[in-house]
Formats: sequence, structure tokens, C-alpha cells
Amino acid sequence: MDCHDTSTLSPCQGVANATLAKTTLLQRIRVALTRVSFYNQVAKEPESCPSSLIEQQILTLLLASQLHSMFRSSLVRALDVCCPSLDEAIHQLVTKGLIHVQTTDLPSKDVLLTLEPGGALAAHRLLQWPHVLDSVLESLSPATQEELYAHLLHTLLQLQEAKQIPTSLMCITCRHFRPRQYPKNPEKPHHCAFVDAPFGDRDVQIDCSEHSDSDPLPRGPII
Repeated sequence: MDCHDTSTLSPCQGVANATLAKTTLLQRIRVALTRVSFYNQVAKEPESCPSSLIEQQILTLLLASQLHSMFRSSLVRALDVCCPSLDEAIHQLVTKGLIHVQTTDLPSKDVLLTLEPGGALAAHRLLQWPHVLDSVLESLSPATQEELYAHLLHTLLQLQEAKQIPTSLMCITCRHFRPRQYPKNPEKPHHCAFVDAPFGDRDVQIDCSEHSDSDPLPRGPII
């Protein structure tokens, strides 16, 4: 299979309305904590994980995708791994009955990967959230929640740049993001060029379907 995607199709096309704050801040904090915890588990105790890191990343990405499906070319971009490693992980997941691979008529010979019921269950188990922490997060002041979220986003950015975790579709790595464009408006200091609207730290997204990669990635304090 070719590593270069010549197709114009994307599983995210036509998905989601162009609106900010699609999820609550607490929901996004939970997502960020889960991703950091997931990396920590695999990095410290890889033998405790039933699948390789790449296999787990594929499962969780598929679970988060529309219709639990992604093109292989999209996985190549999201995971930023060499094709032989990705293809081996795909082969292992197919063998285990966790995903289904469907050929397409695309010129690039791209294939579509879809979670099987067992794969969805395995992905959910990987992302299980310790609900006991919900009350702790809810007890934090709004300012503390925003500060925690900002630190988590920068942690994810550092892990992402080190190629330790899959790419997250965060505002801070998006070409539409204009940080601190409105310094005199502390409630909504940032600007999203995609929707042409100001927004605040509480509304910075961790997974946005309108995300477009920024090149180069932002440096220094953003939020």
C-alpha cells in the first residue's frame, strides 16, 4: 500500500458545525487526562497492555472517528509512524478480529478501517475514566480548571512533538487559531479565523473537526 494519500476524501468531511465550545471544559479536561494517563501506562508498564502502543492508538482513534472508521492514509498522518509498523499493527488487529479492512476504488488504493464490536469494546476499556475523580474536578474553581486545562494541553503538545502520542486536533496547533489577538478582552482573548469569532481559554478545543495543521507548530505560551 502506498504511504502517500492522493485522495481528496476525508472521514471528517462534512462533519460538525462551525461552532466553538462543542464540549464542556470538564469534558475536555477528562479527555486530556485520559490521553496523558494512557501514555503513562504504556510508557511505564508496556507489558501490562494487551496490545502494542500503535495498536491501541489505532483503536482509540477509530473509536473517536465518525462511524468508527478512518482511511489508512489518515492514520498515517495522525500517528506519524513508518508504514511497515502501521501495516503490521493493522494486520494484528485484523487477525484479532478487532477491526475490518475494506478496499476502495480510490486511485491511491487507500483502504478503510472500521472497528468491529470487539474492537470498540477494547477501545472503550482503554479509555475508561476513573469516575471518582469527577467530583474532584467539579470542586475546582473555574480559574483552576482553566489553568489545569492549559497545562494539560501543553503537556499533550510536548508529547505530540516528541511523537509519543497520536496527533490531537487542538486549537493551539491549528492555522485558524489566533492567540491573544484581543489583549483588552480577558474573557475572550483568542480568535478563530474559521468561524471568525473571539473565544476564551475555556473554549480552546482538544478535538476539532475543522482543525487544519499549523506549520510550524506554535512555540512558547499560548494560553
